[in-house]
Amino acid sequence: MKKTQILGIANSGEFSYLIVKKRKDFLEFINELFTVAEERFEIPIYQDIEQTKKRNIMKSLDSYESYLGDKINVSIFYGKNKVFIAYSSSLANRKKIMRKLEELGSFIKPVSTKK
Repeated sequence: MKKTQILGIANSGEFSYLIVKKRKDFLEFINELFTVAEERFEIPIYQDIEQTKKRNIMKSLDSYESYLGDKINVSIFYGKNKVFIAYSSSLANRKKIMRKLEELGSFIKPVSTKK
């Protein structure tokens, strides 16, 4: 899997969020990222891997999905070119997620609008 481009990230208390560039392998990325916090993290609608492969994530626009687990709660908002991922979990889990994010993602440098 190619590294996912991370456009933004923030944290406050037990709440964190990521903004990533939308790609067709997003579901693979999200399931791998959050498996470190929840032993069996899978967005319930995608538990069948064949269903996941058939879904064209690029067609998801202005839609919302959520996952409520024992150790993590995740909300996913799909935009035209970006995906906003909000999650809440313990500090220990968020540290695990950040380490995994370093492995799976790459931060892009912002483009300056100054002339």
